[in-house]
Amino acid sequence: MLACSALKRTYRDRLRVNDEVKFVFLRGDYAVVEKQLRSRHGHFMNKALLQSQFDDLEEPQPDENVLTIELGRTSEEIVERIEAKLNLAGSG
Repeated sequence: MLACSALKRTYRDRLRVNDEVKFVFLRGDYAVVEKQLRSRHGHFMNKALLQSQFDDLEEPQPDENVLTIELGRTSEEIVERIEAKLNLAGSG
């Protein structure tokens, strides 16, 4: 398993080397993401870079077959939803 931002479609297209590669888009507005970022301690992401990340973001389009999960839940709830949607429950 690998996690990365892949903010642009061209990045996702390059990473999609076969059908086993799955993308999960954690969607949240600026305020939600900023709040989560502020609550993280010891994380490498500089808070000052958040706006540039939103500026660069190209939201996945329907033809990209990306699982979209809305933020605003606990981390555990998000993981459970991802596992269920990708049929990963009990695989780890």
